[in-house]
Amino acid sequence: MMLGSKRSLSLRSALHVSRLSTRARNTMSTLSASVRISSDLAMGSASIRPSAALRICDNHLHTAHLLPMPAASAAAAITDDRNKVDIYCVGQAVTTYRHPTLLEDLHHAPNQTLAESHIWVANAGGSSITFGSAVTLGDKTLATCSRVFLRIDTSTRRPIKITNEERSTLYAVDEDGDGKLRFGVPIPKVRQINFSGNGTNTATSGVSDVDRTAIAGEEVLAVTVGPQHINHSDHVDHTFLADTAYHALYLSTPPGDEAQESTTLGVHYLAPGRLGQELRCHKHKTDDGAFVSMWGDDGAGGWKLLVLANQLFEPLPV
Repeated sequence: MMLGSKRSLSLRSALHVSRLSTRARNTMSTLSASVRISSDLAMGSASIRPSAALRICDNHLHTAHLLPMPAASAAAAITDDRNKVDIYCVGQAVTTYRHPTLLEDLHHAPNQTLAESHIWVANAGGSSITFGSAVTLGDKTLATCSRVFLRIDTSTRRPIKITNEERSTLYAVDEDGDGKLRFGVPIPKVRQINFSGNGTNTATSGVSDVDRTAIAGEEVLAVTVGPQHINHSDHVDHTFLADTAYHALYLSTPPGDEAQESTTLGVHYLAPGRLGQELRCHKHKTDDGAFVSMWGDDGAGGWKLLVLANQLFEPLPV
């Protein structure tokens, strides 16, 4: 059966955590979702864009209260306990699936009510939480996602351990952690992207313009963070950063003419951005394929590494 059908059967420490034992149970939350024909479909209209899936899943995480209100939020400051905790997404991966009739399906009014977002706890480490998610339209799985979060104590800037009580309640690992039993395909893994640079200087913060080019190689895209890219007070929207990385990856390695069954975008967030920051994206070639690095000016004449991203394609079966 077609992939994507529900009927078919520091960052390194945060991502490499062992799954701790907890009583498995059904913890999935499901909400209605909006798939926008005008802005959420990828080229060819047979799949949704990775950023669209991330937008839907991020909204679900917040509205389902699975994430604490950001400390930067004015509303969070009202409650002392909330103001002591901030939450950071350190890595995410999203797979989108091809459905040739997707545009036609969305144009049928009854189907608009069938789009849903599904969220569950896929893994709980010492201080990291991995959420699994899926976006569906009727019996079609449009996308699956994995998102890794760290909660940070705002006074010490240290990760907050997950308590035993949280493991048995809010962050209890779901019985179908990878989502394959429910959606026919597993959620993608957030894999480490190893970056050492093209030169001998492998610094990732405060490097000069010349050194950045020597480290990162060919530049493919430059953008500036505008007010439309900001959320939670002064936080740069991670979906915007993922979309920018997606654009840079397309410029680096455009897909061939053959149709793809699925596309997986992996993104690692290494440092926060800011309003007005200039972003420069560079392409890299490795034995495992291509990835991009995204650098932001540090406001003092240097550059720091903000994001690493890669993309994998699964061709249609012959």
